[in-house]
Amino acid sequence: MTKHWHRTTTGILLMITGVLMLPIVDGSIKLLSDRYPLAQLLWIRFFFPFWLIVLITLRRHGPRKFVTDKTMLLLCRALFLLGSSFCFVTAIKFVPLADAAAVASSVPLILIVLLAIILRERIPLRRWLAVLLGLVGMLMIIRPGFEGYDPASLYAVGSALLAAGFMFITRIIRDSVSPLVTMSYQLFVASLVLTPAMPFVWVKPGPVDILLVIAGSLANIFGHLLVIKAFNFAEASLLAPFIYLSLITNIVIGYFLFGDFPDTWTWLGIALLTGVGVYLTLKERSRSAN
Repeated sequence: MTKHWHRTTTGILLMITGVLMLPIVDGSIKLLSDRYPLAQLLWIRFFFPFWLIVLITLRRHGPRKFVTDKTMLLLCRALFLLGSSFCFVTAIKFVPLADAAAVASSVPLILIVLLAIILRERIPLRRWLAVLLGLVGMLMIIRPGFEGYDPASLYAVGSALLAAGFMFITRIIRDSVSPLVTMSYQLFVASLVLTPAMPFVWVKPGPVDILLVIAGSLANIFGHLLVIKAFNFAEASLLAPFIYLSLITNIVIGYFLFGDFPDTWTWLGIALLTGVGVYLTLKERSRSAN
């Protein structure tokens, strides 16, 4: 019993540390987005960590793991991630980090709709009501037609939609492809798509700026690795709600670097979206246990 408790605690601590590190790269990109093209910042974000992850994957699994019958799904998954990332960095260039991150956290709600439409999964009424409440929370943050509305926040909605496609494919391949291999594919495809555009958009970066993006990217990658490692110690259904702690980092970075702090309506929207997300995660855990 004590050993199980220690393993579970280790998993939770790894998960918390990992998710708190994930948004650091977004803060670095927002900081530099006025001086560099977003495509260039994304290229730096994906290109340099790609080599690190490939080396780790080769050492852990060998080259044969890269050959899989799920290649097309991995490529589609990577393209969804790239599209989601581009929409998100476009959003955070114009709107506060916490606002964009909260809207983007609506992925589980969209995923429910995809599962119902594509996989014909039967969704209980209470989960549809949760989706509706999540939509209300999203509208509280975006506030279309009201004071404070910024059309750029729709990019965060687009990011969530594309991320839901990413998560949908992840759900299909999660038991058949190593997490390190999937990460290698997503970094490779992003680098491959963005590299041809670099001669046309490249702005010579200063040493400090390029180090800032690389450091943020490495923090993001190590955060993902810690999250992956956490699942070796605790059940996925137990760890999943902690992903919403990444909003803390977004709020802290937004406040100290950009002077942004959520207003009352945004706090209410964040609380509603987070509460709905945790509820759906716990319901999924309960359903998996039965």
